[in-house]
Amino acid sequence: MADSSRYRTIMTGLVTLISLYHSTYVYVANCISISLFPDVCKGLQMERN
Repeated sequence: MADSSRYRTIMTGLVTLISLYHSTYVYVANCISISLFPDVCKGLQMERN
């Protein structure tokens, strides 16, 4: 039983790390794309609203 609980803990930690990394990556990618293509991002925001 100790192995399964350890495995579950490791998997939970991995999922948490991946989700944190993914949200950070999306945020950074948004900042980069806005700084590189400000007109495109403004146009997309106008369409969304």
